[in-house]
Amino acid sequence: MEKNIPKYLDINEPISERVEDLLSRMTSEEKIAQLSGASNPGVLKSLAAGEDFPAAGVGAAFARTLDIAETDAITKNSREKSRLGIPPIVFEESLHGLYRADATVFPQSIGMGATFNDELAHRCASVIGREARAHGIRQVLAPC
Repeated sequence: MEKNIPKYLDINEPISERVEDLLSRMTSEEKIAQLSGASNPGVLKSLAAGEDFPAAGVGAAFARTLDIAETDAITKNSREKSRLGIPPIVFEESLHGLYRADATVFPQSIGMGATFNDELAHRCASVIGREARAHGIRQVLAPC
Protein backbone atom coordinates (compact mmCIF):
# COMPACT_ATOMS: atom_id res chain seq x y z
CA MET A 1 0.00 0.00 0.00
CA GLU A 2 1.05 3.57 -0.61
CA LYS A 3 2.26 5.52 2.41
CA ASN A 4 -0.12 8.46 1.89
CA ILE A 5 -3.28 6.43 1.38
CA PRO A 6 -6.14 7.47 3.69
CA LYS A 7 -6.80 5.00 6.48
CA TYR A 8 -10.36 4.33 5.26
CA LEU A 9 -8.95 2.97 1.97
CA ASP A 10 -6.27 0.81 3.60
CA ILE A 11 -7.56 -2.78 3.66
CA ASN A 12 -4.89 -3.69 6.21
CA GLU A 13 -6.43 -1.43 8.85
CA PRO A 14 -9.15 -2.72 11.19
CA ILE A 15 -12.66 -2.04 9.88
CA SER A 16 -13.67 -0.04 12.95
CA GLU A 17 -10.72 2.33 12.44
CA ARG A 18 -11.43 2.63 8.72
CA VAL A 19 -15.06 3.54 9.42
CA GLU A 20 -14.06 6.08 12.07
CA ASP A 21 -11.54 7.66 9.67
CA LEU A 22 -14.05 7.87 6.83
CA LEU A 23 -16.81 9.35 8.98
CA SER A 24 -14.41 11.97 10.34
CA ARG A 25 -13.60 13.06 6.79
CA MET A 26 -17.19 13.23 5.53
CA THR A 27 -19.20 16.44 5.43
CA SER A 28 -22.85 16.46 6.48
CA GLU A 29 -23.76 16.70 2.77
CA GLU A 30 -21.72 13.57 1.99
CA LYS A 31 -23.30 11.63 4.86
CA ILE A 32 -26.78 12.59 3.66
CA ALA A 33 -25.86 11.60 0.08
CA GLN A 34 -24.87 8.14 1.32
CA LEU A 35 -28.30 7.71 2.89
CA SER A 36 -30.15 8.64 -0.28
CA GLY A 37 -30.17 7.43 -3.82
CA ALA A 38 -30.72 8.43 -7.41
CA SER A 39 -33.69 6.94 -9.26
CA ASN A 40 -34.61 9.51 -11.92
CA PRO A 41 -33.62 8.02 -15.31
CA GLY A 42 -32.37 11.39 -16.58
CA VAL A 43 -30.19 11.94 -13.51
CA LEU A 44 -28.82 8.39 -13.76
CA LYS A 45 -27.96 8.82 -17.45
CA SER A 46 -26.17 12.09 -16.58
CA LEU A 47 -24.23 10.36 -13.79
CA ALA A 48 -23.26 7.56 -16.18
CA ALA A 49 -22.01 10.19 -18.65
CA GLY A 50 -20.07 11.94 -15.88
CA GLU A 51 -22.07 15.13 -16.29
CA ASP A 52 -22.69 17.24 -13.20
CA PHE A 53 -21.49 14.51 -10.86
CA PRO A 54 -22.32 15.66 -7.30
CA ALA A 55 -19.25 16.32 -5.18
CA ALA A 56 -20.94 14.51 -2.30
CA GLY A 57 -21.41 11.40 -4.41
CA VAL A 58 -24.51 9.21 -4.58
CA GLY A 59 -25.29 6.58 -1.97
CA ALA A 60 -27.31 4.34 -4.25
CA ALA A 61 -28.52 4.11 -7.82
CA PHE A 62 -31.84 2.48 -8.76
CA ALA A 63 -30.86 0.31 -11.72
CA ARG A 64 -34.20 -0.20 -13.48
CA THR A 65 -33.31 2.00 -16.46
CA LEU A 66 -29.58 1.24 -16.64
CA ASP A 67 -27.55 -1.24 -18.63
CA ILE A 68 -24.31 -2.70 -17.28
CA ALA A 69 -22.12 -0.16 -19.10
CA GLU A 70 -24.04 2.64 -17.39
CA THR A 71 -23.85 1.05 -13.93
CA ASP A 72 -20.11 0.57 -14.43
CA ALA A 73 -19.75 4.19 -15.59
CA ILE A 74 -21.61 5.52 -12.53
CA THR A 75 -19.31 3.48 -10.27
CA LYS A 76 -16.20 4.65 -12.14
CA ASN A 77 -17.29 8.31 -12.20
CA SER A 78 -18.14 8.28 -8.50
CA ARG A 79 -14.71 6.87 -7.64
CA GLU A 80 -12.95 9.45 -9.81
CA LYS A 81 -15.14 12.54 -9.40
CA SER A 82 -16.54 12.48 -5.88
CA ARG A 83 -14.26 13.85 -3.17
CA LEU A 84 -13.92 10.59 -1.22
CA GLY A 85 -14.34 8.19 -4.13
CA ILE A 86 -17.17 6.16 -2.61
CA PRO A 87 -19.06 4.15 -5.24
CA PRO A 88 -22.85 3.89 -4.99
CA ILE A 89 -24.72 0.70 -4.23
CA VAL A 90 -26.50 -0.17 -7.46
CA PHE A 91 -29.79 -1.84 -6.51
CA GLU A 92 -33.02 -3.19 -7.93
CA GLU A 93 -36.25 -4.81 -6.79
CA SER A 94 -36.34 -8.62 -6.96
CA LEU A 95 -39.41 -9.87 -5.12
CA HIS A 96 -40.15 -12.51 -7.76
CA GLY A 97 -37.19 -12.05 -10.04
CA LEU A 98 -35.09 -9.09 -11.04
CA TYR A 99 -37.47 -6.27 -11.98
CA ARG A 100 -36.33 -5.85 -15.57
CA ALA A 101 -37.93 -6.64 -18.91
CA ASP A 102 -35.12 -9.05 -19.82
CA ALA A 103 -35.08 -11.03 -16.55
CA THR A 104 -36.72 -14.26 -15.42
CA VAL A 105 -40.01 -14.02 -13.52
CA PHE A 106 -40.59 -16.49 -10.67
CA PRO A 107 -43.63 -17.13 -8.44
CA GLN A 108 -44.17 -14.71 -5.54
CA SER A 109 -42.50 -15.66 -2.24
CA ILE A 110 -45.74 -16.98 -0.79
CA GLY A 111 -46.08 -19.36 -3.76
CA MET A 112 -42.46 -20.50 -3.40
CA GLY A 113 -43.02 -21.04 0.32
CA ALA A 114 -46.09 -23.14 -0.36
CA THR A 115 -43.93 -25.66 -2.24
CA PHE A 116 -41.88 -26.42 0.90
CA ASN A 117 -39.00 -26.97 -1.53
CA ASP A 118 -35.88 -25.26 -0.18
CA GLU A 119 -33.74 -26.43 -3.11
CA LEU A 120 -36.14 -24.89 -5.65
CA ALA A 121 -36.17 -21.57 -3.77
CA HIS A 122 -32.36 -21.62 -3.63
CA ARG A 123 -32.11 -22.29 -7.37
CA CYS A 124 -34.48 -19.40 -8.14
CA ALA A 125 -32.51 -17.05 -5.87
CA SER A 126 -29.27 -18.14 -7.58
CA VAL A 127 -30.71 -17.19 -10.98
CA ILE A 128 -31.80 -13.81 -9.63
CA GLY A 129 -28.28 -13.25 -8.28
CA ARG A 130 -26.62 -14.16 -11.58
CA GLU A 131 -28.98 -11.91 -13.53
CA ALA A 132 -28.35 -9.05 -11.09
CA ARG A 133 -24.58 -9.39 -11.40
CA ALA A 134 -24.88 -9.52 -15.19
CA HIS A 135 -26.54 -6.07 -15.04
CA GLY A 136 -23.99 -4.61 -12.61
CA ILE A 137 -26.52 -4.68 -9.76
CA ARG A 138 -24.90 -5.10 -6.34
CA GLN A 139 -27.97 -5.28 -4.09
CA VAL A 140 -31.47 -6.65 -4.56
CA LEU A 141 -34.50 -5.75 -2.47
CA ALA A 142 -36.78 -8.61 -1.42
CA PRO A 143 -38.98 -9.68 0.14
CA CYS A 144 -40.88 -6.47 0.66
